[in-house]
Amino acid sequence: MDDETEFLLPDNLTRTDSILRGLVDGIPEEDWQQVEVIGWLYQFYISEKKDQVMGKVVKSEDIPAATQLFTPNWIVKYLVQNSVGRQWLQTYPDSAIKSQMEYYIEPAEQSDEVNQQLKAITPESIEPETIKVLDPACGSGHILIEAYNVLKAIYEERGFRSRDIPKMILENNLYGLDIDDRAAQLSGFALMMMARDDDKRIFTRNVRLNVLSLQESNHIAYSGEVEQ
Repeated sequence: MDDETEFLLPDNLTRTDSILRGLVDGIPEEDWQQVEVIGWLYQFYISEKKDQVMGKVVKSEDIPAATQLFTPNWIVKYLVQNSVGRQWLQTYPDSAIKSQMEYYIEPAEQSDEVNQQLKAITPESIEPETIKVLDPACGSGHILIEAYNVLKAIYEERGFRSRDIPKMILENNLYGLDIDDRAAQLSGFALMMMARDDDKRIFTRNVRLNVLSLQESNHIAYSGEVEQ
């Protein structure tokens, strides 16, 4: 047995005092139903290294651990529902998705002048595929997961086929970046698990995820630029 296999599948894995039993007994069953549990576990996994580097001069290789901060679920819902959800409701104020967004806040009353300005910049219609959600510090994907939920409701409201929706969301709507390679991998995994819950054949559909880990950008040549 090689070192990697021995580490991932130790001999005592099924014993009553194994780490697996500790996870099963220590984490409530309802938490295992949430795909975000992956991010919660990763937060504690890197917490020791984070404590080691905090308060010191941080080396480039330690930046991912030092800057990891996982957003509480209610804040994630508030942010997404009042951005992605609000954009949809501005164009379709009678949309039924409003009833599904528990943290959505109705816009404040505005003057006639402001209302005219808002009307001028609000599109008359929106195609779901054109909505773009970018989390430039996506971590393990909590914000992208909530955006997936809101976008799924939008696609369903527009009458798209259920089996087409997961791939369309992952390829057309959601974008994530992070400097932590492992966090970006977990984000992509979490999104695929969300999609797998809605489409049992998602792994056969050659989905192109838009989640990347990126530590340096100086070498990137933008469209129209000539790299020096």
